[in-house]
Amino acid sequence: MKKWSNSNKDFDIYSLLTEGAEQGKPNKGDIAEGILGAAIYARFIKRDDKDVTSDDIDDVFTELENRGSKEERKRNGKSLLPLRTISSSVKNTTGTGEDNITFKLSLAPVNTKPLLDGTSNEMFPRLYESALKFVNTYLKDYSTLIANDGVSSDIDVIADGVGDQKGTKADLTIVKDGREIDFSISLKAGTVKQFGQVFGASFDKQTILWDAGFDIDISELEEDYNEILSEIDPTDVVKFNDATTDAVASVYEDVASNMKTWLKGDKSKKEFDTLMKIAKAIDFHATRNDPDMVLVQLDKSDFKALRFGGLEKISEALKSIDLDVNYQLGRSKGGSKPKPIVVFYDKNKQELATGSPDAKWGEASVSPEAVLMQIRFKTETKGSKRNYFEKGHVMTDLFNNLKDKS
Repeated sequence: MKKWSNSNKDFDIYSLLTEGAEQGKPNKGDIAEGILGAAIYARFIKRDDKDVTSDDIDDVFTELENRGSKEERKRNGKSLLPLRTISSSVKNTTGTGEDNITFKLSLAPVNTKPLLDGTSNEMFPRLYESALKFVNTYLKDYSTLIANDGVSSDIDVIADGVGDQKGTKADLTIVKDGREIDFSISLKAGTVKQFGQVFGASFDKQTILWDAGFDIDISELEEDYNEILSEIDPTDVVKFNDATTDAVASVYEDVASNMKTWLKGDKSKKEFDTLMKIAKAIDFHATRNDPDMVLVQLDKSDFKALRFGGLEKISEALKSIDLDVNYQLGRSKGGSKPKPIVVFYDKNKQELATGSPDAKWGEASVSPEAVLMQIRFKTETKGSKRNYFEKGHVMTDLFNNLKDKS
């Protein structure tokens, strides 16, 4: 059983959520913030061993709607959506000390409405079940510690999807007495595999992706990259998008080829350095270099919790698998060119799944069971370009924090 520290630290919940909700349609990631925030608030209020229930979550939203106060806010002179706030004072189980628990919610109206009008449980029953399982298992030890410590504390649970989206990724935050506690959470909702991204497809963005992200110098590729784009009229959107895909693919394939060569060494320094480059990228995109970050995914009435533990622990975990790299192309959609993907995989798992440890270069031949992570280029519907970091089965197996709580 994990031993929770009663130190005064922040409980930051960074959001790596699905984005781009349609106008007028609730965003599942934002809804998850509200549901999990209400479940955490209810967990801290309970002073017995009973589990938090769906009714408890709905009661929180009812109280917000009927008795919650509103805190008006501005940023750069412009009004923001107000924070809806409720508070409860509950005595510690020791008979001494009283904790003041506060829940603050501020989401876009399209996401707030189903939470406050009583329809969210009907619309998102599996998110309710996932959130309840999380607070009644993973968070229960810590909430019990707070309830039993005999010390008066202020606990703030803040689900604020609009307050500071440009300045931080913390959409759901728990603060104890204004200071940090000993672990933080990155929240994901649904089946989305994404845990990081680099926006854009210009060469400077590719430099951020590979040089800043992996310490891989790609400067010698810039001339060829720009030459591919220079031959196309940028006002011809279809042709320019295809040319951009070709340019990005040229970088992806070159980087993948080099890393594949570097990883072939027999525990050589080059192999170790390459492993550290991959570990560094995972550490940044999954945790923002926070060794106490736990990536929590609410999905299918359950949750997963991945704890990475910092660069050293990530690199040690990667040493336990036979890591390799493959370059492949995704499926073509709507007549556009198939997009490039760099896949990092475990050769041992690949052999178990396919009978051969090696994947076919340029083909989608890596078994899903063998994937550690992949970097996938995509042109969105509205034309924006993104390089997505997506986790695979091997990453979940390596960093599954639930093993520590059994």
